[in-house]
Amino acid sequence: MDVYGSSWVASTASSPNLSLFLAMTPITFSPSRARLISVNERHERWLSVQEIAVHLGVKTETVYVWISKKRMPGHKVGRLWKFTVSEVDAWVRSGKAAQEKGK
Repeated sequence: MDVYGSSWVASTASSPNLSLFLAMTPITFSPSRARLISVNERHERWLSVQEIAVHLGVKTETVYVWISKKRMPGHKVGRLWKFTVSEVDAWVRSGKAAQEKGK
């Protein structure tokens, strides 16, 4: 569901260009993630296993282990795994990548 941030545009009346930008910037509410997603985030580039491994500074084998055992957020596209940096970074910040075995 797309909505427009026009309800809070009135507070930016001192800057007409900013007001117009905010009024025309669509945002999406994702009930499953219970937060607002900006247009830029919706068009975030998908990374491969190799690219996300480089981003995190780990081996590709570690990424595959995290997918299978630690529920690392990723999406299977055909035979390939794809990731967004924002989802993976949030997962790492939540501490799930560092949890002990068996937890």
